[in-house]
Amino acid sequence: MTREEMNRVVLTFEAAGVGQLFREERDARVAQALEDIRAVEAHYERKLSRHMQPSLLEQLEAEPSAFKPLIQAFASPMTLEMRTMIYCVLKGAAVEHVSYDYAAQSRSLLRVELELPSSGERVSFQSDEVWDYEVLRHFGTAKKGGRPLIDGYWAFR
Repeated sequence: MTREEMNRVVLTFEAAGVGQLFREERDARVAQALEDIRAVEAHYERKLSRHMQPSLLEQLEAEPSAFKPLIQAFASPMTLEMRTMIYCVLKGAAVEHVSYDYAAQSRSLLRVELELPSSGERVSFQSDEVWDYEVLRHFGTAKKGGRPLIDGYWAFR
């Protein structure tokens, strides 16, 4: 990782309101953030069998306001699976199904099914990590014709 890449990551996270993540142990935290960004890109490519172009870092840099919810997700404990799901929603995927099952001290299971905008293909994202429950708080919710609608994914500030 070059010093230029590190500075790009810091500027991108600052633009999304989470630059404070790098106040302490800057180099180690920037390296971790860059590793996490690259992991989401690789996971996306494996899961959807598509090449991400431009790179995720380039997309985050080019449109930090559009990707603010995803950038903020890198500042909290969240799985690769849910970060990838957030990316897909921000790129226009429709939320088709959400389920969350929790049993005290036993189980936490979150499942989100998306429909991709270009192909209509359905992709399912699943996590048994309790921290991923956080994604439920950021879905945009509304009613359309009196029916529930989850549309979009929003930043926490």
